[in-house]
Amino acid sequence: MEPNNSPEDAVLVARCRQGDAAAWAALVKRYQRLVYAVVMSAGHDEHTAADVFQTVFARLVQHLPRLAQPERLQAWIVTTAKREAL
Repeated sequence: MEPNNSPEDAVLVARCRQGDAAAWAALVKRYQRLVYAVVMSAGHDEHTAADVFQTVFARLVQHLPRLAQPERLQAWIVTTAKREAL
C-alpha cells in the first residue's frame, strides 16, 4: 500500500486530468482493494463493496479537476469509502 502522501498519486492525478486512460487505470488498480477492504470492514458484503467502489471512483472523476491535495488521494478515497459505507 502506498503511503498517505504519495507523490506518485499526484503524478497520476495530473496525468488523469490530462485525459490519460492508463493513469486512470493505474489509480483504480492501486486503490480497488483498499475500497473493498474499507467497506468489508464496515460489515458489508461484496455486492455492497462493489457498489461503493463504483460510487467512490465516479466521485473521484467529478472531483479530480479540483482535488486540492492530489498527493493525499489515499486519504480522500478512504474517507469517501467510509462515508459511502455508512
